Amino acid sequence: MNEISVDIKNNRNSYNDDLYRLAESLVVKDIPSYEEGKYVFHNELLASNRRDTITRIGLYNIPVKQIPKEVFECKNLIELDISACRIKKLPKSLNALKHLERVAINKTSARKIRLRMGDNRSLKRVDISYNRVRKIPKGLRSFKSLTDLNISGNRIKKLPRFLSECISLESINLSYNKMRTIDIKSEANTAVKSLNMSHNKLRDLPSGLSSFPNLEELNLSYNQVAEISQDIPTKRLLFLSLYSNKLDHIPQKICELSTLRTLDLGFNKIEIVSACISKLENLVTFSVSNNNVINVPDQINKLERLENLYLESNRLANLPKSLPGVRLLKLHLEFNQLQNFPTGLNKLTELEELYINNNLINTIPQEILELHNLTIVRFDANLIELDTERVRTIVAGMKEKHVHVRY
Repeated sequence: MNEISVDIKNNRNSYNDDLYRLAESLVVKDIPSYEEGKYVFHNELLASNRRDTITRIGLYNIPVKQIPKEVFECKNLIELDISACRIKKLPKSLNALKHLERVAINKTSARKIRLRMGDNRSLKRVDISYNRVRKIPKGLRSFKSLTDLNISGNRIKKLPRFLSECISLESINLSYNKMRTIDIKSEANTAVKSLNMSHNKLRDLPSGLSSFPNLEELNLSYNQVAEISQDIPTKRLLFLSLYSNKLDHIPQKICELSTLRTLDLGFNKIEIVSACISKLENLVTFSVSNNNVINVPDQINKLERLENLYLESNRLANLPKSLPGVRLLKLHLEFNQLQNFPTGLNKLTELEELYINNNLINTIPQEILELHNLTIVRFDANLIELDTERVRTIVAGMKEKHVHVRY
């Protein structure tokens, strides 16, 4: 608690992340309502005379240092969830549970989690989040079926070489680790598809991303990235998030990621959307919301697969004339400085959502009624005089088509 308070005092930007980490550490286990009744708790485990029917066990906040012997009698166990206990290691005897796929050891305050199971071919998901672990346990190298590794909320600074031996590993969650830099020492692992390094303090891309040549998802949101000097050496990246960083432009290296389908640059300091964005020919969703954008290039119409465009909360006074050439489904333009609806609005024939509220618009065009796929439109908080026959007629026409209108 004192450590977090000092860090918040010295770095006000860390306030929200540290509060989240603190809150998460104090909650023993938050079980969603749809999961209630699926876990067998400690008292129920001890009282059961049919342990062979138990598939999910939750050991929460009990004063034990070892896994209770009754667990090993649950021959059909699929998930073992340990939170806020004193258990810091997984013994080899767990290998007798041939159906065990998921294990979690959370909130133990341990600096080391020992995985002494040896060769294991059943475990697919390991969660050691919200401890005080500084190094990824070496025992993971023996988990041949491991697909998901969650080590969020710890003190990890690097990824070790032995991760290349986890030949089935697809997803790594490194969020909330307070990393300023990260050195990926791991040798090539072609199985990894998702890497989450959000909520850290990274100033640039981590070195060594080439260790994951088949990476499809890269989450760098909530960091301090102001520039990208490192290459992004993957030809399969589909999702990239740099949400809530310190970018004041769109780095050229992002424009080279021609396979991207989703690019989230929301909550940065970007002023101009570079024309190089047109190279992202497979982009489906593009967000540059909550920046300082004053210009979007005409080359936006080169994005032939773009469906969802989020430009809200910027400083846009004009839109590119080429915008109607994009087959958009969702268009968010709210909280800008626009004085008019997009030119050629009726050409956005596929449009389903249009948010253009909180601008400086004083009229609504009749051609909005030609958007037959529209399901929701907002143009409230503008300068439009609403109590006129023309506006009432347009609104009535949209409501007849079952469009949800807010004005």
